[in-house]
Amino acid sequence: MVALAAGAAYFLGDGAATPTATPTMTPASTSSAAAVATIGQYAGIVNSSITDIRKDWSSYDRNCWNRSPRLATCPIAALSLGMAGQILDLKLQGAAKLGAPAYIGAPPAEIARLVADTQDAARKLSTVGQAQTVDEMQLFLAVSDLLDQFDRWEPYI
Repeated sequence: MVALAAGAAYFLGDGAATPTATPTMTPASTSSAAAVATIGQYAGIVNSSITDIRKDWSSYDRNCWNRSPRLATCPIAALSLGMAGQILDLKLQGAAKLGAPAYIGAPPAEIARLVADTQDAARKLSTVGQAQTVDEMQLFLAVSDLLDQFDRWEPYI
């Protein structure tokens, strides 16, 4: 969790973490005024999470969902899904936060609602997946919502 907190500080530009590598994203503008990023930049951020989250959910679905007895690794698999949601949320926050090292600019108007919906779904998955006791139905609903958002990104990826 410490590493995740350091990563959050880095993405959001809170100054609490010093990156060990140069960020791979380049700002949409070098001026201090708020910029608008491209659809491709935001699609790239989301696309970097899609494969991992789909793979993690497929594994959870196969090994844990509605299974009795549950495997000992199921709580860790749920936590992994929750952390993946949190990372996606933090990436999207950092991309839009002026002054953050990961800043690329505000999302274009065409995808602003989609970005907000994706962040909401990622945040919900983060909360449910990292809960002390995972409610499988809530996890299923949270993952389903995020996967629905990923499907909405298809025209841009």
